[in-house]
Amino acid sequence: MAQVRYFLHFNKEALDRLKEDPNFFSDPDNRVPIKFGLTVNKKRLKLTTRLFINPNNWDKHRRKVTNKEPFADYINDTLQLIQEKVFKMSISARSGDKPGTYEYFKEELTRFIEMAGDETVIGKDTQAFFLKTFEEFLDDSTDKGDSTIRNYRNTLSQLKRFCQKYDQTLSFSNINKAFVDKLLRFYFKDLRITRNTAGKHLKNLRAFLKDSFDKKYHTNKYFELIEVYKDKSSIIFLKPEEVRSIRDIELNRRVLDESRDIFLLGVYTGLRHSDIIRINRSMVDGDFLNFIAKKTQNAQRTYINKHAKRLLEKYDYCMPTTSVQVVNRHLQEIAKLANLNREVTITRYIGREPVEEVKPIYDVITTHVAKKTFVTLYFQQGGRMETLMKSTGNTDRETMKHYLKMTSKGEKDEIDRIMDELDF
Repeated sequence: MAQVRYFLHFNKEALDRLKEDPNFFSDPDNRVPIKFGLTVNKKRLKLTTRLFINPNNWDKHRRKVTNKEPFADYINDTLQLIQEKVFKMSISARSGDKPGTYEYFKEELTRFIEMAGDETVIGKDTQAFFLKTFEEFLDDSTDKGDSTIRNYRNTLSQLKRFCQKYDQTLSFSNINKAFVDKLLRFYFKDLRITRNTAGKHLKNLRAFLKDSFDKKYHTNKYFELIEVYKDKSSIIFLKPEEVRSIRDIELNRRVLDESRDIFLLGVYTGLRHSDIIRINRSMVDGDFLNFIAKKTQNAQRTYINKHAKRLLEKYDYCMPTTSVQVVNRHLQEIAKLANLNREVTITRYIGREPVEEVKPIYDVITTHVAKKTFVTLYFQQGGRMETLMKSTGNTDRETMKHYLKMTSKGEKDEIDRIMDELDF
C-alpha cells in the first residue's frame, strides 16, 4: 500500500537567500511549499500540496505544522485528506476497481489537490506574496500602455502607504468592506484626492484582484462588490474665438510654435496627445489616418479635415514628439500671451465634499482641453455621436452624453423653431 511522506521543498532561490541571510526564515512571511512523495509500482511520485508554511513551524517528526502557523488546522486537515485519498486509491487498485498505475495516481492526485478546499494557495496569503503577485500582474500587462502601468504602480504605492500608516496587512483575505472603507478615508482625509482619482485607484485594485482570482491565487470575490467612483468632471473647452486667438498669436520660439500646433491638431481632430506625436505618413490612407490608439490599443480611423491637413502638411505628416508635460507648460504660457483670461469654475469632490475653484483659462489649459474643445464644438454644430465616436476612438457613450448635455443644440434649435411659429 502506498505510503505518503510529507516534506518541505527548499528551491534554489530559498537556499540562496538563506546563504545570504541565515535568519531569512525568522521573517514569518518567508515560506516554502509542502510537498509529498509516494512510491507507485517502484516509481517515486512527487507532488506539491499547494500549501506553503514557514519552516520554523514544521514538526518534522510528526510531519505536520505546529499551531504557530496561520491556518494550521486547515493545513493539517488537508494533509490528512491527501493521506486518506491515497489510502482509498490503493484499496481500489488492489481490488481491481481502479488502475494502480503511476500515471493514474499522478493524474488523480493532481486533480484532487487542485479541487481540494477553496482552491486557495493556503499559507501564501501574506503581504510579501500579495506584492510579488502585483509585480507579476504588471509584468503580464503587455497590452497596457506606459501611462496605465504607471497608474497601476501609483495605486500599489498608495496601498503600501495606507497599510504602513494604519497598520493594515496587504493580503488577499483582508480585502473586504472594512478595508475599502478605511482606504477611502485615507484617500479623502489624508491624501485629499478627488473621488475620481480614488475611483481610478479602486478600479486598478479591482483589476488586479480579478486577475489574481482568475489565476487561483485567492478565492476572495469581494472585488466584485468594489464600487468605482466616476463623477462627471467639469468640461473646460475653448470657444472658437479663443482657438483663433491661440492660432493667430505671434510666437518667437520654435518650441512654443510646435506645442501650439500639437494642441491645435487636437482641437481639429479630437486626437489625444499620445497619438498626435506618433503620426507618420504610413498612417495616411487618403483622407484618413489609420492607426492603433496608444491608450485603448484599438484600431482607429480618423478623418483629416482641411484644418488638420494644413497642420500635417506643415510638418510633412510627422508631428513634433514633445512630451505632454512640456506641451502643457507651453500652453499655459501661450494662453497667457493670447489673453485667455475667461474665468471657469472647476468642481471636484473629495469624499462627499464639493470643492469649487475659479481660475482663468490660461491656468487650466492642457492638451486634454483640445479634445474637449473638439467634442463640444462638434456637438454645438449638430454633429452626430456615432460619427464622433468613430473618429475620436471614444467608446463610452455616457461620457459623450455628458457633452451633449453641455451643448443641447438640437433641443435649442427645435424649441426656437416651435416658439417662433407660435402666435402669442
